[in-house]
Amino acid sequence: MGADGSKQRKRHAEGQENEHFVSGWRSFLSSMGLSIPAGLCRLSPSALRLGQRRMIQGKPSEIPEHVLRLAGVGPDKLRAEWNLPGFITMFLPEFPHRTVPGQEHFQVLGYIAKGSFGPILKVKDKAKQKTYAVKVIPKSEILRLGVLEQSKEEVIVQRQVRHPFVHDLQDCWQTQRHLYIMCDYCSTGDLYTYWQMIGQFTENAVRVFAAELGSALGFLHDFGIIHRDVKMENILLTDNGHLRLADFGLSRRLERGGRAFTICGTIQYMAPEVLSGGPYNHAADWWSLGILLFSLVTGKFPVPPEPDHCSMLRKVRSFPYEIPLSFSPPLALLITELLCKTPSRRLKTLDRYKRQTFFHGTTFDLALLQRQPVEVILELRERPDRAAKARRGLTLSLQPLKGFDYDALLSPPATPDTQLDGNTQTYTAVPSETGPSAPSAHSETRHPSAAIMTHQYPALTPEQKKELQEIAERIVSPGKGILAADESTGSMGKRLNPIGVENTEENRRRYRQLLFTADQRIDSCIGGVIFFHETLYQNTDDGTSFAKLIKDRGIVVGIKVDKGVVPLAGTNGETTTQGLDGLSERCAQYKKDGADFAKWRSVLKISDTTPSELAILENANVLARYASICQQNGIVPIVEPEILPDGEHDLKRTQYVTEKVLAAVYKALSDHHVYLEGTLLKPNMVTAGHSCSTKYSSEEIAMATVTALRRTVPPAVTGVTFLSGGQSEEEASVNLNSINTCPLAKPWALTFSYGRALQASALNAWKGELSNEKAATEEFIKRAEANGQAALGKYESSGSAGATGKSLYVANHAY
Repeated sequence: MGADGSKQRKRHAEGQENEHFVSGWRSFLSSMGLSIPAGLCRLSPSALRLGQRRMIQGKPSEIPEHVLRLAGVGPDKLRAEWNLPGFITMFLPEFPHRTVPGQEHFQVLGYIAKGSFGPILKVKDKAKQKTYAVKVIPKSEILRLGVLEQSKEEVIVQRQVRHPFVHDLQDCWQTQRHLYIMCDYCSTGDLYTYWQMIGQFTENAVRVFAAELGSALGFLHDFGIIHRDVKMENILLTDNGHLRLADFGLSRRLERGGRAFTICGTIQYMAPEVLSGGPYNHAADWWSLGILLFSLVTGKFPVPPEPDHCSMLRKVRSFPYEIPLSFSPPLALLITELLCKTPSRRLKTLDRYKRQTFFHGTTFDLALLQRQPVEVILELRERPDRAAKARRGLTLSLQPLKGFDYDALLSPPATPDTQLDGNTQTYTAVPSETGPSAPSAHSETRHPSAAIMTHQYPALTPEQKKELQEIAERIVSPGKGILAADESTGSMGKRLNPIGVENTEENRRRYRQLLFTADQRIDSCIGGVIFFHETLYQNTDDGTSFAKLIKDRGIVVGIKVDKGVVPLAGTNGETTTQGLDGLSERCAQYKKDGADFAKWRSVLKISDTTPSELAILENANVLARYASICQQNGIVPIVEPEILPDGEHDLKRTQYVTEKVLAAVYKALSDHHVYLEGTLLKPNMVTAGHSCSTKYSSEEIAMATVTALRRTVPPAVTGVTFLSGGQSEEEASVNLNSINTCPLAKPWALTFSYGRALQASALNAWKGELSNEKAATEEFIKRAEANGQAALGKYESSGSAGATGKSLYVANHAY
């Protein structure tokens, strides 16, 4: 499903002007049943070609006569006879014909890449609430280029293979003019993008990639399939950073001992026997793997691509393929055996591959390989330049919609109760036939700017609502709050470095273990634990998973699902939070792995010019979309619109901004049909800016906080779990206690979701030493019990001496 930027195929010359292309795509929407956001469709007429290829409706394509004979059509009848069954049956049975594919209710979300023959679209199945990648192939191109059998071979191969490191085919079909191949959508992108970002991967990272890709190739070859286009662009990455070998457009069935002769693939990855025109066999894929591994480690291809295969063959035959001295001896040996120019002597079986010294200590168990996330990919994914790198300099947002029917695109999707009046271009409310009112021929036509109250489709079943509410209530049971142990790898480094502990996975695991294995005293004051992705899949020393350990204690497991904040263009340093792409799939997996609630953090700040209306509305809508997706997957969303304490503003200013932000958040949650009883709110307490000269009492803070909540947060919300916001451990407990003793009516549970304010003393006591673990655990239990009492309004402060009184404020806090 990747882009074909480097495949060596002849390109069809550019055709006539735009008018031919509009008619060529005229039936695209009706044939596929797609609704597309209007924002994607407002393109200039100058961009009305799809991949510089002509549709059948324009000037007659140069389709080979033998193909026309297959369909029973003469060249002079091509345009008039396009509807004949022959142009359907020639693609059967591999591509089932669907006359009404609109029943799937797909929605195009965007453009992924420019494929070999047509666009690859990001598409949402509304019924399943899942996102897919759909390759759209005009039949005219398949026939013109004479690759009918190859297009059928692609789906035959993909239907047969199911492997953890091979990209899954979900469905394929045909309509009158197009073929559609639908696969899983990998939101993390392809390996080439991350190679461009990092330049060179470490050998440890490459070892994981090599094990996964070698496993995939060995499986395919044992199954009698040769891929023929192994390259970075065709390796997609999962949310955990693991590989999926994709794009089987050049693959074919080839049994052991079989031979192939077609020169195909991506030229810098082609084995010498492929460049020479064969014969070749599965060994060609292992050569491509060797080129890929060499390039990942060095940052460049051993032989740069040449303009044609003859020139490339001369270069490859004369190049010595000397291994850089920087390679470790095991890696040097592996690359040498993969890049052997004699196919019969080349490393070309999975068994021999696994025995390489480079893989000593590396498992090839498919389940174990996927257990740990690939940290380097997850870290690179958070970089703000990833999207630009993925585009490879192309304006992707303009590419996929060239030549689409504008009238159809600008129409809203048809629903039982909302249609578009084609003459007036305004929305018309139509009573539902299944509703209490009979259909009317005199429906009210409203002005486009008027509010429209449509029928509410049930977002959740009664059973789903019941489960969500019960989970939320368990988390904020009386006297219980949340341990926020969701610090990212980078944030953990900021915690561990001051106490002289190296930020390694093992040290992070050891530290979380001392928190999670605290004795039964925490069971009465901790109702939920928020995990970071890495932590969810870690184990205790005895092999028990952290998630199971927590659940067995009656504590609810949660997971941080956002991907961090990114700049919001056109604002004064404000941000929005990313991570909605692939969120539904991640939530579904997290639910299977034991998580029942999630956290998503949006960040706003107070200054003379912030927060802006744009930042407030953007973050509110992102939070609402996240909450809706979570609930669809049975996960309780914690909604966290954090207002940072940075600045000199007073208490009154913070209260005003908090009310405005929370009002916008709950308006957005309502708009997105979020079930409030199955949510939790994680706001900041209303405190003055950290640099404010006026110091306010805990009672004043409590009154301002509860007042702001009463004015904005509906009583239906199950609980409010405050973040500590840089307060000291003692301040966070005292202020929470004052909030619960505030003499105003409070219809929600008011408790804590603390990270630093539960862990600071424990970290200082631990210092990475095994002998200190018991003392560190006691410090954690002490703070958990203190905040449990504060959540009941029963905490009696012991003073702010020592570590508990130390401020935990961090400017522009990010994690």
